[in-house]
Amino acid sequence: MRFLFPWALFLLIFPLALGIFALRREPSLLGRVLTLAFLVLAGSQPELSLRRVQEEVVFVVDRSASVGDLGSQAFWELAGTAAGRGAKVGVVLFAGNPAVARVPSPGLPRGLETLADLEPEQSDLGAALDLASALIRERGQIVLITDGRDTGQGLWGAVSRIRARGIPIQVFPVGESDPVRIISLRAPSRAPPGQ
Repeated sequence: MRFLFPWALFLLIFPLALGIFALRREPSLLGRVLTLAFLVLAGSQPELSLRRVQEEVVFVVDRSASVGDLGSQAFWELAGTAAGRGAKVGVVLFAGNPAVARVPSPGLPRGLETLADLEPEQSDLGAALDLASALIRERGQIVLITDGRDTGQGLWGAVSRIRARGIPIQVFPVGESDPVRIISLRAPSRAPPGQ
């Protein structure tokens, strides 16, 4: 049991003092004192939780060619922490297609395999995030393990839908270093307006 306004419980001192007085001198006031005590107790807004809502953490692991096995390695590092604090752990693997490897359940999965063809040449972050948010029932969060390269079209729509539900998204960047680098850039120091 918890109280929304626990400081209001200090007001029980007054009914307690009146109760002691009523028992000694006026027993007929005892009913009123009990009513006052229950009003103070109700004013503190007690809450009794009959079931414990367990947090759900859905890991969205990028399995595209640009990430390789780095996503799986990062998952095992991060998932142990979530499972250690008692959260249900779910896993969505994605590349061009997302697939559920595990619905949110207590403990850690045995492995990260799926029978679906993920199309490793692509990377559809939006579809993976939509699938992950569908797995969260009550209270949870999404941990996105990716290099951030998106070849799909629905990333921002998925993010806005997840945000509307109030589900936080944590991003853990992994992946190969980008082989393209800018060594030098030459451009005019001024450009006419409109060009």
